[in-house]
This record gives sequence, structure tokens and C-alpha cells, in this order.
Amino acid sequence: NKKAFSGEETENNQILMYSYAGTSGLKLDDSVIIHTKVQKILQKDQVAKAMLFCKLAKTRGVVGMNEVMKYYLEKGSVKAAIDTYNWRLKWGIPSNEYTYTILFKGYSDVKGGLTENQLRRIDRLYTKLVDEFRKYPNKERSTISERQRELEADKNNTELDDELQGYSAIPEEIEQPENSGEKNETRRSSYRDKDTVELSNIHINSVLSALMNTTSYELQEKYAWKVFDSLPRSGPHSFDNFTLTNMFHGLLNIEVRGKEEEEYILSKTQQLWDLISHKLEISNKKRLKGENLKGIFKIEKFTILSYI
Repeated sequence: NKKAFSGEETENNQILMYSYAGTSGLKLDDSVIIHTKVQKILQKDQVAKAMLFCKLAKTRGVVGMNEVMKYYLEKGSVKAAIDTYNWRLKWGIPSNEYTYTILFKGYSDVKGGLTENQLRRIDRLYTKLVDEFRKYPNKERSTISERQRELEADKNNTELDDELQGYSAIPEEIEQPENSGEKNETRRSSYRDKDTVELSNIHINSVLSALMNTTSYELQEKYAWKVFDSLPRSGPHSFDNFTLTNMFHGLLNIEVRGKEEEEYILSKTQQLWDLISHKLEISNKKRLKGENLKGIFKIEKFTILSYI
């Protein structure tokens, strides 16, 4: 009931809410207790109660809200999981490194392929994640791709909005806290410093798996390949064996209606293999020169099998 989750609560209503959730303020100070409590509530399919419990816990309800999202996804309701994500934003419950992965995986598991509206939603979520990561102080942003940094450095380059941001942030974004008056201008708000999720290859691979979950090669090109082509070709955030495997497997989702689809699949397969060959060539050169082999690319068996 949306009315139960909105508006100003009086003191009496607050007491009733605690009573309904079966908890006290003291228990809400422990995130482990909250997580365990939410799991038990969800086992009884009392989702509204679990969400209220997380709302009362506020910032300590992070893992609890993740559990609610997983509950809906396991039931096959992606829309309800997204609604849960939006509620956590409205209530000021932060996301953590698992929140986005949970959502992306839920989309990648949808049978029959995704609609463009669903793909657009994924793209917006990923864009929000990337944009938040780009707000890190420069010394903490050394792992951002060279391409992204070059675009950002060129203030006159309108390609930044088109290629990097893509879409506006989703409307249910958490409001920024008021300026606390901190003198150090290089630091962001306390909320952003503490709760911004750092972009990782796990996020990249899971979002690509979701964006490739469509039977339309045009939609794969528009969304999944846009993200893939923006990745650096070496270093942090570059594609790895899991990325390549997701792309190979995703091509199998395309509904082949004729020669056009067949040629597209073969073309993209060759493109991926050329990238693999190039990486292996660079790795071999480093080996021969006796250079530092840390982070060197090595193709895995499962990647070769997915190519075949």
C-alpha cells in the first residue's frame, strides 16, 4: 500500500509501524539482525512487512532491500524488483555493489528476450552507475577508461552526453543533502563519498548479459554494443573472458529470419575474435620482452567454447 509508505508519520503512527514490523529501534541499529529478520519475513511471503522493516532501518536496510529485490526476481517479477529499487531511492536507502548486479542478472534471466523499454531501463541504471563513478575525485578515478577521460577532458565535445551519459538519470534519484559547509571543495557530499558504488567488471559483465538478452540484432547493436564499444581495450574495465563469453552467448539470442541476421552474427563473432587475437598478440610480445606479466590476457577454455 503506497499510502503506508508516504507522508509524515506522527509519533503514534511510528509506534504502530514498529509494532507491525515486530521490532524495536534498538534492533534496527544492527544491519545483520535486519538482514536475518527480512529473510525470515520473506519466507512467509510478507513483502510489505519486509519493506517497512527496511524503511525503518534506513541506511542499515541496504542488504535487506537487496533481499526483497531478489525475492521478486526469483518469482519472475522484474517490474516489482525495479519498483523496490525506486522505493529505496525515495526512502534514502543506499545501494551497494550487489544492488545493480542483482537487477542486471534479473533482466538477463528473463525468458523470451527483453523489450526496448526494458533495455532502456537497464541502460539508464548502468548510466547512473557510471555517472556516479565519474564523480569520484581524480586520484580515485584512475581506473576509468581512457576514452571516458578523454571525452570528459574536452569540454567542447558534445559526444560526452550522447555516448557516455546516453540518458538522463532516472527521475526517482535520491536528493542531495544540503551543503554542510565543509571547506575542502574537492570533496563531494558525505552521502556520495560514503555510498557511491565503485564500478567494476562484475557490473559491466552483468549489464552486457542483460542488454544482449533480446531477439533483435538492432536492439543489441543499439544498447549492448554501445556499452561494449565504450570499454577500454586494455587495463581496468577492459573486457575479460566473462565479457567475451556473454557477448558470444548473447548473439545466440538473435532470431534469425534471413541472411541479414546471419551476416550480422558472423560479423560480430569475427569482431570479437579479432579483439581476442589482438590481446593475445600483445600478451605474447610482453612475454618475449620479459615485461611484467601482471594482468596479462589469457584466453580461457569456456571462452573458446562459447566462440565455437
